[in-house]
Parts: sequence; structure tokens; C-alpha cells
Amino acid sequence: MEVGDGLVEGRHLAGGGRGEEAARGDAEPGAEASEGGEVRLSAGFDPGERAEADARFGGGLPARKTDGRTDQAPATADLRALATRLKTAPPASPQPDPYNGIPFDSDTEEIIAGYARQLSLTDVRQLAHAVSEGQPVTIEYVAASGSRTIRTLSELDFDPPYLHAWCHLRNDERVFTLSRIHGVLPG
Repeated sequence: MEVGDGLVEGRHLAGGGRGEEAARGDAEPGAEASEGGEVRLSAGFDPGERAEADARFGGGLPARKTDGRTDQAPATADLRALATRLKTAPPASPQPDPYNGIPFDSDTEEIIAGYARQLSLTDVRQLAHAVSEGQPVTIEYVAASGSRTIRTLSELDFDPPYLHAWCHLRNDERVFTLSRIHGVLPG
């Protein structure tokens, strides 16, 4: 029997009979009823074993209640150290800036990045590649009304700050403003 699989001696604990076996005392050893009548499986851990495991693994895991909440707060020292490391880490890929010596791969990328400042470098490169190669692309587009749609575009014609394309969602040619494109995926 696996711990947490909801079975006690072959009986499933879901539904109306939850906790009845433990309350009557005929559940398996190691199963105990909580105040709410739920059955907890202790999996053979006694307090001495828990203390030994805590000492062995540096404090162990916080004690669990049956409803999934913990009795103890997680260790904050490790979280602070992690936050400091993340804040001081260099960016995974620097944003291209031709004035700082990090060039764009193409003029199309530079133009798209200038109009669609909300797009990540990956999205800019993907959209520029689709425009250059004539490949379909899927975008997340936010209309002037604020509604978001996911659209697959093909037959792309780049006319900054606009993108003319065949929209597969509307089955019609549409004009998209680059500044309203919020995400790009391969088509």
C-alpha cells in the first residue's frame, strides 16, 4: 500500500465512510482519525523517527496537517539567499541594443523591437523570422477594446508600425499594430 493513495486495508476512504474505520478502531495500525473525521496515515513514523529524520536532513520538512497546511513556516534564510542570488544574476540573454554594441540579427528585428517594446527578445526574433521567411506565426493580440485573442497569421506583409496578414481566426486579411502584439509562437 502506498502512503496517500486513499486505501486502508483495501478500503477506499473517499466518500461518506471517511474516517469510520479509524474512529471504530478497526483501521490499519498507523491510521488515525483527526478532529474532522479524516484519516491520516502516519506511514509508520513515530515521534522519535521524525526527530531523527529532522536531525539527519537539516530540520526536515514542516509538519503537515491533514488539510495540507503546515504547522511551521518554511525556512526564510534559504529563501532570502535565493532571492539575493536571483537579483544579482546576470540576464539570461541580454536585450539587443545597437548603441551598446549588442547588435540585432537583422534590420527587421530592430524595427519590430522599436515598435513592439513589450515583446521579449525571443518573441521579436520569432516574429522577424516569420516576416523574413514568409512563415505562419501565432500571436497573442490585444485589441483597442482590451480583448485578447490568439491568432494564427500567414502571408505576412511588414509595413511598420503595422503588420498586414491573413488571419486564420477571421478568415480574412487584417492589419495588426505591432505595439498590440503581446506574444509570439511558431505557426
